[in-house]
This record gives sequence, C-alpha cells and structure tokens, in this order.
Amino acid sequence: SHTRWEGQFKEYITKAITSYEKRITNVSVKVIIDDKTRQDTVFETSTIKKRVQVYVYADLVQTGERHTFYYVIYLGPISTK
Repeated sequence: SHTRWEGQFKEYITKAITSYEKRITNVSVKVIIDDKTRQDTVFETSTIKKRVQVYVYADLVQTGERHTFYYVIYLGPISTK
C-alpha cells in the first residue's frame, strides 16, 4: 500500500543517514509521495511519475544548529497511456 511504502522509504533513509552521516545528529525524516502527470499534446499521451519529497531535520554536530534538508526524487515514468 501507499502508506506502507512511504513508511519503509522513510525508515531506509533514516537508517542510512544515521549510519553514515556523522556530521548531524537528532535526525528526523518526513516523506511525501505523490503523482506528477505530464501531458504531451503532440502525441496525445500522458506520463505519470512518482514524486518523492524528502525532508530531513537534523542538528549539526559542529554548531548545534537545527537545519532542514530537502530533496526531491522522481521515480518513473510509472505508466504511459
């Protein structure tokens, strides 16, 4: 399901960051998954991609400042009509 996939994705990213990124602590991850549709008027087709927005909230070890890191990942195209 969509919710389960989102939760697993969040879990994998959190585990990778806490294991390999030693410059930040107190890591919190938020994942938002939605669909982006692109219409091609010339060929009369539509392409659907999954857009994964990843927000990483963490404290910098060196300064103790709280920062937000934002990434967008596109998966697809999932389907073409």
